[in-house]
Amino acid sequence: MWILGGIFAVVLAICVVGAVLALATQDTDVDINLGDDEFEIEQVEARAALVAADGALRFADPTGGNRPIVVNHIGDDPETGWVAVLAIAPGTEACIVDWDNDDGVFRDCEATTYPPDGEGLDQFPTRVEDGTLFVDLGRGRGNDEPDEPESTIPITGNG
Repeated sequence: MWILGGIFAVVLAICVVGAVLALATQDTDVDINLGDDEFEIEQVEARAALVAADGALRFADPTGGNRPIVVNHIGDDPETGWVAVLAIAPGTEACIVDWDNDDGVFRDCEATTYPPDGEGLDQFPTRVEDGTLFVDLGRGRGNDEPDEPESTIPITGNG
């Protein structure tokens, strides 16, 4: 009886290895989605006033990866005019982009400037709902299809 059990275990192991190899050699164009797709910034009125006074908001990658973002606000209406950009210059891996409050522009490590609306930088879609700004981190750097958010990261505080 133990011989049949041993044969069964060997056959099962071969099947499992074969299945893993078959799956590994299939379509390599797989989207891996780690972390949250949507970033929340609450109290948009207070945040818009903060941006007007002190300049754009800076965040280390809210998903824990290596995509820091800068969030700017243009105009007087806190419900509109939000711009979220990747804080890394296009075509580079490490050239940091930051907001230059003195000149009112984005500036990268090579002193290249970009307008307040982020034109020329990798951008993330934004929307405001019920006083909360949502930044869709599922897009940017070549991902043209918007993703449905899996969950959100609330940012609260007095500002």
